[in-house]
Amino acid sequence: MASQQQHAPVAAAPLRAARGGTFAPLRHPMFRALWLAQLTSNIGTWMQTIAAQLLMLSIDGRPQMVALVQTAMSLPARSRTACSSPASAK
Repeated sequence: MASQQQHAPVAAAPLRAARGGTFAPLRHPMFRALWLAQLTSNIGTWMQTIAAQLLMLSIDGRPQMVALVQTAMSLPARSRTACSSPASAK
């Protein structure tokens, strides 16, 4: 006769979300301050990008120049990630 394995019964209730829900981390003052500072910084970066693109569009008018502005603004971030690869990957 084949042995039958005993399985634990599956809970009928759906899994509950972690204590506090989605916005629970925002209850901590330091995390909330950091999160708001990062949000403000991102909004400022977006505004600067759009302003630079609109300025280039009003000066030159060619879409290639707007693309060049976007490329120039994203190069520092891309070069920083390319240069920070771990030594073991080389």
